Amino acid sequence: MSEERPARSRRAGGARRTVVLDHVAAVLADRGYAGTRFADVSEASGVAVSTLQGYFGSREDMLIEAFERATAVAVDAMHAVVARIDDPWEQLVAMVDRGLTTDVVVWRMLMEFWTAAAHDGELRDGAAELAAQYRRPYADAITRGTEAGAFAPRFAPDAIVEATIAHIVGLLYPVVLGHLAPRDVGYRDVVLGQLAFALGTRADHASETPWSPHPHREGTSMPHTIVNPDGLHDAVPFGYSHSAAVPAGTDLVFVAGQYGSGPDGAVVSDDFAQQVTQAFRNLGVALEAHGLDLTHVVQLRTYVVGPDMEKLATIGRAVAMSCGDLPPTQTVLGVAALAMPDILFEVEAVAARP
Repeated sequence: MSEERPARSRRAGGARRTVVLDHVAAVLADRGYAGTRFADVSEASGVAVSTLQGYFGSREDMLIEAFERATAVAVDAMHAVVARIDDPWEQLVAMVDRGLTTDVVVWRMLMEFWTAAAHDGELRDGAAELAAQYRRPYADAITRGTEAGAFAPRFAPDAIVEATIAHIVGLLYPVVLGHLAPRDVGYRDVVLGQLAFALGTRADHASETPWSPHPHREGTSMPHTIVNPDGLHDAVPFGYSHSAAVPAGTDLVFVAGQYGSGPDGAVVSDDFAQQVTQAFRNLGVALEAHGLDLTHVVQLRTYVVGPDMEKLATIGRAVAMSCGDLPPTQTVLGVAALAMPDILFEVEAVAARP
């Protein structure tokens, strides 16, 4: 265990420093704590090594500040999502969805962060405070639901919170190592089902929540056929298929562009991954109005502000979790902006009725 040190001083840099910290986080996720040097961050950010040293002093302080910023941003984004939802159960669902759709890059960051915290007193204290902040909205939602009569908890609320978060955090190593994704085992359905039971709410409450990772309905045949020809690359890992066909006379349902909005139309978060999650949830609600779900989708068209590989990977995972093992056809369009400045992602769909 390392010796306790005085609190780290924070140096100049302003807005540019914040941008640099985001580059530090990306390099950390790729190279790990031990493998990230000033030179690597300089190459990624275009900022001279001497300037980085002026901002942060030491390599260690730079890395630890990047850890703290990345985790604090995630906690703040979750609080912002919850603040826009009134129903306690929907708040809990939104938090679980956010946790289960955590990007693998963020999981890698957290893995490095917690490993480093085990050997650093200041970082360990910061991690404990961030963990408390992360748990607070779960506890508040359970308290509100209980007071309103919507929940009759079978266990101590603190234990329910800990168990729910443990289910989410337990994905870290399997996801980072590529051994498991929630869609492989209906993970979300299990987590929400156990949460509904622990809260003493209706046993089928979780199954009523839109955007199930495995939304196939028993006895419902899909009206369309997905074809991925051998002569083309395997598109499924990227969240789309090459072609689809529907029988003549099939009724089609067209869904307008859905973005990451809450019931009031306001964007739920400035986090790209959360906007994607919410947009697909909204798409599921729109389809439900026609007696359909996301497995009936034949074609997606997605719009991404400032596309990059990380954003494309986030979309691919969302499609896989929403639409099953054979995703629909999809065209991704990179755009400079969407209808409102805070919208980062939008998805429209064509679905076929059985």
